[in-house]
Amino acid sequence: MKRYIPANFNIEIHLAQYPPSIKNFHRDILIQILHVICTRYLIYNLSSSSYVPLMGSILNRYSRQYKQYISYLIETEIIECDNQYIIGEKSLSYRLTSHYRLLLREVFIHRPSLIRTILKKEKRIKSKSSQIYHLTKWYNDQLRIDLDGALEFLDNEMRNKLNHCSISVSSEEILKLKINHQRQCIIIEKIGNQNYYYFRDTTSGRFHSNLTGVPRSLRKFLTFNGESLVAIDLSNSQPLLIILLFKKDFYDPPQDSALTDKRYSPLTFSSITNRYKIIFSNSKGTLPAEWFANKIAAVSNSCSENVAYYTTQTGQGAFYNSLITGDSSPQQNEKIKKKTLTYLYGEERIMPFVIPEMDMLYPCLSEISSIFKCSGHKNFSILLQAIESTIFIDRICKRIATEAPLVPIFPIHDCIVTTQQHVNYVSCVITDEISLILGVKPTLKHKNWSSG
Repeated sequence: MKRYIPANFNIEIHLAQYPPSIKNFHRDILIQILHVICTRYLIYNLSSSSYVPLMGSILNRYSRQYKQYISYLIETEIIECDNQYIIGEKSLSYRLTSHYRLLLREVFIHRPSLIRTILKKEKRIKSKSSQIYHLTKWYNDQLRIDLDGALEFLDNEMRNKLNHCSISVSSEEILKLKINHQRQCIIIEKIGNQNYYYFRDTTSGRFHSNLTGVPRSLRKFLTFNGESLVAIDLSNSQPLLIILLFKKDFYDPPQDSALTDKRYSPLTFSSITNRYKIIFSNSKGTLPAEWFANKIAAVSNSCSENVAYYTTQTGQGAFYNSLITGDSSPQQNEKIKKKTLTYLYGEERIMPFVIPEMDMLYPCLSEISSIFKCSGHKNFSILLQAIESTIFIDRICKRIATEAPLVPIFPIHDCIVTTQQHVNYVSCVITDEISLILGVKPTLKHKNWSSG
């Protein structure tokens, strides 16, 4: 079975230099643990300096002595640990030491019992995906990628980048280019080999799959049942979804509210914070929905005209353009989008410096961001992502699967990908559900992947 480990890690030399004292030690188990760490960077699209969580219950399946293997890797300076563990909330996380954050290489494991365990785990994960079968069933042999074409494209792209690198470009920057190139090759090879993965994360319920990590430049090589794919994207999605936070029903929904439609998962402050264990608190303790309802009501009353203006701008998909001075361009739009996400997801103290015009144009957004960042900025971003996943996965995708079970759907956060013949129907469902929830008609963008 093929596994990935750091290219500069020679396991035979390392074991000879640092003989393990682990009883019944086997190199394949060591390789598997390293493989899990290395491939987590691909799945979650993380930087090489990020820590990745490893659950003991999973590692224990590979070996009951997994703690000794982890200790060996730490003691011999292959990996390092963040030493942060919270019972029931956070697992210990690990990353490669700086010396090994390089390219990966293929190695093979041969231990039959370990291979059986890995295959059983993959089968178990897929069986646990029964609740999202309406999403995972489309990861089959009809989903294809022109692997030769994609690899040739990546190689040409890499050559062009290296040819245009100036003398001043550091070796570290060139290495980053090569690492990114290799990551992209591995991602598309997994699709080409129909080695699919998919899951919903427990932090905010977002759906992750092979398609999530495919770079935009490679999407043109993907087809389903021979048809090109089209992405239906919700314009300025995060600012748009914040409209929900201004609504009284989100905190105290009446019985006939669309937010508590029994066909779907409830979309209320209490249901989402309970489901994903999002705790907002201050010095007096946990803050209930009523506390937020009162705070938001005050903002809505004092900034009623601005809330209406904000709702109109986001509904029309004009939010980012409204923050651009001068002529708009795709590059400027992308730049202001990144700044907006930093504004929303970052610490409160940096907000005035990220987009100085925000407080003047949208004081209601500034106020609501400050309210939800009362106990730290991370909970606010998790709440927004949880709202997004509840709307797209638990409502829109579930409705499509119920009404039209033969329509292929591939959600990528605030976007749904389908085939050309189903674009109008899927767009109608997205528009209908968003309008019902937010009270404003959204703006959608269509992107045919075959056009690059």
